[in-house]
Amino acid sequence: MNAPASNVEKPRLYLPKLSIVQCSEAKPPRKDVGLLAGFCFGDDCSVTGDGLITTGLQPINRSATIECWWYDGEIQYENRNGVEIASCDEYAFLTIRCTYDEKTDFAAVSRDVYRSLFSAIRRTNHHHIAKIWNYFGGITEGQGDLERYRQFSIGRAEVFAEQNLNDSTLPAGTAIGTHQEEALNVVALTSKCPFAAVENPRQTSAYRYPRQYGPESPRFSRGGTIVAGDDTLHLISGTAAIVGHKTQHPSDVVQQLKVTVDNLRGLCAGFSAGSSADQSVSIEQIGAPRIYLREAEDFDRVATDLDRRIAEGFSERALFLHADICRSELMFEIDGVVIHAGDVSAPMG
Repeated sequence: MNAPASNVEKPRLYLPKLSIVQCSEAKPPRKDVGLLAGFCFGDDCSVTGDGLITTGLQPINRSATIECWWYDGEIQYENRNGVEIASCDEYAFLTIRCTYDEKTDFAAVSRDVYRSLFSAIRRTNHHHIAKIWNYFGGITEGQGDLERYRQFSIGRAEVFAEQNLNDSTLPAGTAIGTHQEEALNVVALTSKCPFAAVENPRQTSAYRYPRQYGPESPRFSRGGTIVAGDDTLHLISGTAAIVGHKTQHPSDVVQQLKVTVDNLRGLCAGFSAGSSADQSVSIEQIGAPRIYLREAEDFDRVATDLDRRIAEGFSERALFLHADICRSELMFEIDGVVIHAGDVSAPMG
């Protein structure tokens, strides 16, 4: 595909205290900011330190990349029984990692990991769970209800029930399959501020999926919002070509992209409708977009189509990742954030 326009800047979003930047190294943009979270993508991303998070995912359109969430203020780092915690005034990131093999009871693995996660959350001052990212290998391996994603959903649902999380308060979620070692990496963003879940009218809520998708429905919301003072953070769950509860255009990445973009527009309309400040949220404002592609060779046509359907230069801002989706017939998924700072939308470049 053609080289991106030279006037397209590197991806950057900001709140007065929070900025999200995808870059090659975790180098603070200013002396007065610290790393709240750094999602590491790529084998060459071998840096270690406070706030850095292993994902097991490989970039397609870039070399090793770190998605840095910089915070202007004090950050505290600690480890509580295997859960890494980075916390500031408004937010906390909690990360837990567990290895397994093909004989592992994966429902038990996910149950134990989520119990440890909630135990750590209870000991913080940030009890509102906004989003959870789940990355693990072999996500669609196994037949029928023994599929790894279905087993993961069983363990997660059991813990959510133990914690009395009802469906209307479920956090946003992303579950993606990696191509690396068999490890479950779970990352939670929590806050002192309440989280308001948002659903997409085009899609059946995941927690209402029929039995054909497993003994327990996936427990997550399609997205949701945190309002911290005058600042608003909209979190987008992993979004794919599902209308109602059915996959559209199995194994056709271009047609799936079209449906996914329509779903994102519907979700953004839900954000706008739920905004107390009458803030309009549009798909063009999505920042730090992560594009998950099952087939790396689909990159060029997907990037071209994203620019055509969303905005010129959108693909340059996006991080494309080689990944498996939670249904074997899905080829494409996207998540990201939209941030409003006061009455002004955060810039997209």
